Amino acid sequence: MTPTAYALAAAGGYLVGSLSFARLVARGRIDADELRETSFDLPNSEERFRLRSVSATSVSMRLGPRYGCLVSLLDMAKAFGPTLWLKLAYPGEPLYLIYALGCVLGHNFPLYHRFAGGRGLSPIMGALLAVDWLALPVTLTAGNLIGLGLLRDPFTAYNLWIPLLMPWFWWRFGEAALVWFAAGLFVLFLLASWNDFRQYFRLRFSGEYTSADMMAMVEQTDMGRGLKYMRKYGLIKDEPADSARKERERE
Repeated sequence: MTPTAYALAAAGGYLVGSLSFARLVARGRIDADELRETSFDLPNSEERFRLRSVSATSVSMRLGPRYGCLVSLLDMAKAFGPTLWLKLAYPGEPLYLIYALGCVLGHNFPLYHRFAGGRGLSPIMGALLAVDWLALPVTLTAGNLIGLGLLRDPFTAYNLWIPLLMPWFWWRFGEAALVWFAAGLFVLFLLASWNDFRQYFRLRFSGEYTSADMMAMVEQTDMGRGLKYMRKYGLIKDEPADSARKERERE
């Protein structure tokens, strides 16, 4: 395969990934600039967590989960369809991996919107459905077990599955190309999420908020809906320090 083919796969992925379905779905309903920042309340505080991305979450928080789900599915499709086609049309060639990385890059830093995009979660999931669908349930489950079960940190639980793709691909396939692909996904996700990570961990380790406070904040988002059910059925319990603080607040 020639370098030109690789360049075309990367450029095609970037241009398709730059299509912002969040903006297209929200057009006429929400001002485009309003989508760029979504704020969430912190318990017992006037401070707010500000998520800076234009994504399915941005749309869902303003128009409801139905519209957010539509955006997520469209973002997954722009990665899934061409990635699967390239994988089947050119077996043994990494064109499909190059396209997928370009698509995530375009989603996170879209050419058409002054490079202000999302964090890449939906196109990453779409690409993985074409590359190795089993990677999703395995790494998502492992991320939640480590993040919630060991670290009691919902933000970590939500994001940890992406770096876990690297050891997963190495163990499952032992192919360097797939491990580098997973590493590329992680780097693109980290670059797009860097300000959100810094903000979250500053709040988390400031000493002013407990793990229960951070879970309460995350539960306001789409990614936190599952936490509500887990708490309801006793799968998540407050630590003693969290329970004691809640008791003092009630008094």
